[in-house]
Amino acid sequence: MNKKNESYGCADYRMEMTLLGMKKQLADTTLSIDDRLKMEKLIQDLERDMGLD
Repeated sequence: MNKKNESYGCADYRMEMTLLGMKKQLADTTLSIDDRLKMEKLIQDLERDMGLD
């Protein structure tokens, strides 16, 4: 996604919206500790895949 010659496309937008939704879920105070840890790991993986880490 961060390569200069690639254009921004639907897949990039979808990944951004997925990341946004996951971060919103993470902000939920009723989320269990196990679910919170799993969500944090998924967010880290997605951010790494997007080149945001």
